[in-house]
Amino acid sequence: MIGMYSNKRIGAALKKLRKEKNLSQKAITKANTLEEICSIKTLQRIESGKTMPHQHTLNALLIMLNISYEEFIALVHDGGMSQFNEDFERIWDAGIAHKFEEEAVLLAELKTKDYCDTTNPVIAQAVLLIEGILLRRLDKNHVKSLQTFYSALVLTKPKIFVSPNTLDCEKIANQTFSVNEYHVMKVIAIVHVALGKLDIAAQIYRALVSSLENSKTSYNVRKKVLPGIYYNFSNTLIRLDIFEEVLTVTEKGLDFCQQANIHTLTGSLLANKASALFHFGQLEEATFFFRKAHQTHLAQGYTARAEEIKANVKTYYNIEI
Repeated sequence: MIGMYSNKRIGAALKKLRKEKNLSQKAITKANTLEEICSIKTLQRIESGKTMPHQHTLNALLIMLNISYEEFIALVHDGGMSQFNEDFERIWDAGIAHKFEEEAVLLAELKTKDYCDTTNPVIAQAVLLIEGILLRRLDKNHVKSLQTFYSALVLTKPKIFVSPNTLDCEKIANQTFSVNEYHVMKVIAIVHVALGKLDIAAQIYRALVSSLENSKTSYNVRKKVLPGIYYNFSNTLIRLDIFEEVLTVTEKGLDFCQQANIHTLTGSLLANKASALFHFGQLEEATFFFRKAHQTHLAQGYTARAEEIKANVKTYYNIEI
């Protein structure tokens, strides 16, 4: 099993354990006063990732560190996942900030790391998720990005497919998923919108909302995913002229954002609510919420978005805010 991991990961885990136990390199290389496990120079090479320890040497070192082989392998694995997740968050944040060229550079760097083990389906899915987003954002290749997202999702959830290119929305609605699985399904819906398949996108969004509102879905997962899905779903419903559902979805989104103390999408949800109110002829209420959306974006420092809303409201609704 040790051969599954690189020299660097094995060495880093040994060094971390030794330092946590406040042991010197000399201390753990001596099994007793008569027997030496390995030389200090050899241990230095192991810890720096320059060489892989022989199995008998590793076993002896683990005895000195008071940890079982199974516990050590788990530590090596989890350590790699922790580093991967940390790097992935940086890549994701770059995308949220619309810094797509930076996102592409960071992804290329991540793929060179030994802990980016794409034989692990969770890691492979995360990599494909970013690759699909970059195909959509940088290359404008919606069809290829959609196939990439399907490839990502089938790695962990093959049973929610009716066919290779069709999701079973009923199954989605009655299951819970990881954060990245929700992200993949959300961008699948977004690409369907870009391809003009609004009805399919709406079906996917309804299933995702049902799944996320399920009491079995953890609150932390909902916080990371649900506001964005409410917002994108309401955008799609506006394009479909289903304004009653727009009001329902935006109200749910605003309530959740308030409860979870999440403010990044509040202004956009307010603007979508105002659009629905305008459709129903409630001009005074629509004007109030358009102004509130504009003020919310300004308060959050989203000046460009605030000015965009102001211009669009004047152009499409003939309302001065």
